[in-house]
Amino acid sequence: MKKFIDFYIEAVTHKSGGGGGYPEPTGSITITQNGTHDVKDKATAVVSVPNTYAAGDEGKVVENGALVSQTSQTITENGTYDTTTKNAVTVDVQGSGGDTLGEDIAGTLTEYENNDLTSARQYGLYSSNLTKIRMNALESIPTGFLQSSKVVEAYFPGAEKILANAFRATKLDPSKIDFSNVTSFVGNYQFGEVVWGGDGKVTFPKLETVGQYAFYGGGATVSRALKEIDLPKLKQTGSYMFYNQAGLTKATFGAIEAFPASNQAFNSCTGLKTVVITQDQTVATLGANVFTGSQGARNANIYVPDALYDQYAAATNWSTLATAGRLFKLSELPA
Repeated sequence: MKKFIDFYIEAVTHKSGGGGGYPEPTGSITITQNGTHDVKDKATAVVSVPNTYAAGDEGKVVENGALVSQTSQTITENGTYDTTTKNAVTVDVQGSGGDTLGEDIAGTLTEYENNDLTSARQYGLYSSNLTKIRMNALESIPTGFLQSSKVVEAYFPGAEKILANAFRATKLDPSKIDFSNVTSFVGNYQFGEVVWGGDGKVTFPKLETVGQYAFYGGGATVSRALKEIDLPKLKQTGSYMFYNQAGLTKATFGAIEAFPASNQAFNSCTGLKTVVITQDQTVATLGANVFTGSQGARNANIYVPDALYDQYAAATNWSTLATAGRLFKLSELPA
């Protein structure tokens, strides 16, 4: 089973954007004699018979004690290939639109670990029943890789990038994830509509850049259980970054340089009470209505470095918060 999923992740493009179609098979797995290959809910599979016999008999199989010419056989979705009376065969699996891993994997495999793969294909584990995954060498987590899956534990210590929708609509436990070397989110919705488990406290220690809707909360009345987030390296909030995260109560930024007005990072974050800025080199720029107005985090108090407090209090848009009694020194942050 593990060999199959290794192959599936590495060798199959599950979906293809831009109308590019789907590639020809680029890898294979072997089914031994007396085995079956179940492609239920998966792709069409082409069975290529290996050349195991002498010249002139290449590609033949044994059926009922005789060599029979057979170079390949196509298995459609929901079909099986039975090798009970035949020699071992190699199965080349070709992705097709909308397919998932299938019931033979999604129904039985709940944990997966691989320490070798450095790359994987988009949507490789889309909608699978995996609850725990560790891929120590993967460098970039591809588009839709675990989208809509049942994953709770996700360990990717070698990854530096996360692409669009990679963990969208999952149920991650913040205490059981490792994205410790991720520096950038490429595209949108990486953790959109995630129902966060555990204490709901999330940190990305090296994340510097994000796209749109990175932590999108879903419908306007939905709380996705994201309670606190710590982003010590992030330079600028992304557009609609926490949109509709009504349960978010605290956000901490250690390197922030800008909260642009146009990106509405905290739109509809009605539960946000505390924003902490620890970067003490310069005053971060603040767009209008980021922490005020009907769509801003209008209930949040902002805590800034003591040494920069006076500069913040006089700066554009920050001064409005100071006047409203919502701007504080870090030394005043409640324990």
